[in-house]
Amino acid sequence: MRPSPVSLVAIFAVIATAGAALSVPGVTERVAMLSRDGRDEAAVRVGTEAFRQGDHDRLLLSSVVDLNSRSGDPAVAEAAIRSYLASHPDDPLMLQRAVEFYDYRQDVDALVETLRHLIDVTSDAESVAKLARLYRVYGRYQEEYDLLYRFRDTRLEADLALRLGELLVREQDYQDARDVLAKVVGEPGMHQLMARRLLFDSMVETGEFDAASDLAQEWVKSDLKPEELGLFVLRLVRAGANDQAVDLAASVAQGQTSEIGDLAWTIGREGGLPLARSVVDRWLADADRATARQAIRLYVDLAISTGQARTVLMEVLAGIRGGDGATDPARAVALARALYEHQGYGAIAGLRPLLTARLLAYEPMFGAALARAEKNDIALRYFLAQTELGDLAEDEAVAWAAMAEDAFKPDELFANLMQRWRSGTLPPALVPALQRAATWSDRYDPKLDIWKPVLTGAITAEPQERTRLR
Repeated sequence: MRPSPVSLVAIFAVIATAGAALSVPGVTERVAMLSRDGRDEAAVRVGTEAFRQGDHDRLLLSSVVDLNSRSGDPAVAEAAIRSYLASHPDDPLMLQRAVEFYDYRQDVDALVETLRHLIDVTSDAESVAKLARLYRVYGRYQEEYDLLYRFRDTRLEADLALRLGELLVREQDYQDARDVLAKVVGEPGMHQLMARRLLFDSMVETGEFDAASDLAQEWVKSDLKPEELGLFVLRLVRAGANDQAVDLAASVAQGQTSEIGDLAWTIGREGGLPLARSVVDRWLADADRATARQAIRLYVDLAISTGQARTVLMEVLAGIRGGDGATDPARAVALARALYEHQGYGAIAGLRPLLTARLLAYEPMFGAALARAEKNDIALRYFLAQTELGDLAEDEAVAWAAMAEDAFKPDELFANLMQRWRSGTLPPALVPALQRAATWSDRYDPKLDIWKPVLTGAITAEPQERTRLR
């Protein structure tokens, strides 16, 4: 049976109506189209109206949030956020948008709550950092600690790891502090020294003295300054780890005499004279003569300043007398010399009968000074002649010249110094003394610029040596 024309018209009308309805864009599509065309006000109006009429489509809510956050009604944006999260509470994208919204609005309570939820969902490191800093700014320290401790096994930002390490040390949780700080202590920056101190303290507190000393010695090899090293050495001293403290102190590079001096002085004041002596002895092991002299002077200065000069005197006495475990005789004489230079003849008067010529040969300049003080010209000439001029520091060379110019005749002094000059062993500080001796003994002809024969032809200047020493 064929349909009647009227029936066909009715069917086509229904189909056309349905097609027209399907071809009309939905609210979400209309909002998207308006926003795409730059008609934000219209998009806000359409989206907001649909939302108020009860349309809580997921995509529409997202658009309403975005549009009202930018140029609409913040109250509508917040309502859309809450509506969206009520049905999709764990959506990370909307949670992130909510964080941005509350941050912009400075709604701290809502921001904190949203960040906590976002962290529960994603464990996002950036969100952890943001929430931790918020807790700290607003004095919510226990919540800050709980949050950072929760994520202690993750890669916290360097300043947060440092903060957690500090809090853990306060809580005396040194093992956790050690683990946290070890991950960031190598990070360069302004907080590096604090990270090193906290890590070092934690290792000392857990009894890892050797490991702590070894670690600090590695820092010395890279960029740790001597004054910073002192903090770690003293920490070991206060913990009773004297052997490790001495090992660490001795890691200061040779030649850094001022830093060594400051460090040894601080150690002696904090840890006592015996510990300072151990440090000095370690430096003396490979020190040149000038450094060794400075180290001995430092030790004696420290002993005197702390009222322990008698300890040094007993060391000198033990070294002179000898015996098992006694101070080395050379060191004993060096200590006596330092006492003499610091406090004068009276400081060693009681020991003077024991300081024989054989012992004073270790320090001939000391022997010469004593002979001069005692007006013993023969001994003075002997010790001056025994002095290795090439080993003298500048101040010692000047002192040697002053004594030699009194002890020797001009011809003798000139012969002695000229011989050393020709052999290349005359210190620069003694060149003026050679010039004076040449003038006084009439051994230098300024017109011909040559040295005259010394003691009847003993020395004749060679052409290449005819250089005026001025």
